Amino acid sequence: MPVFRSGSGLAPAWCELEQFDIVELLPGESYAFERVGQKQKLIVGNGRCRIAVNGVSVTADEGANLDLETTDGRFEVLDVFSDATLICMDGRWGEEVPLLRQSAWRHEKLIQQFVRWLDADHPMATNIEDNLQSVAMIFGAIESSRTGQAVRVQELLARTRRAVKAT
Repeated sequence: MPVFRSGSGLAPAWCELEQFDIVELLPGESYAFERVGQKQKLIVGNGRCRIAVNGVSVTADEGANLDLETTDGRFEVLDVFSDATLICMDGRWGEEVPLLRQSAWRHEKLIQQFVRWLDADHPMATNIEDNLQSVAMIFGAIESSRTGQAVRVQELLARTRRAVKAT
């Protein structure tokens, strides 16, 4: 399920990431990223390339994390030395975002919601089973990333439940 699609106006209002590009380049190719947001960041997911950043040419290897320090600059990939995957993000991170107006926050808000749930006869907004499913998907993704194999999330959750009951 997509959590966020790139493009102007598609992100929720609270999200500081406004747009992203994931680009794969081969040796000898070049590429100029369009500047969309107030701030821009480039991460080299894999490979090695030479990039113009803030008017300076740098060689960037896998894992490099570069930020534009100007509001009018952009990243330009000048040379690619090995197959490269680049992730360019535009947004407004670091800005103050006004809080939503509501009667309560944090624990007080949760207690109010709980009391309303007790007084009414409808399910709470979240429940433990949904939360366990979410956590199982996360741990399944971590395991899959670690092993490179598909993980059957329901089997992982069932094994975990059996292990917890055994303790």
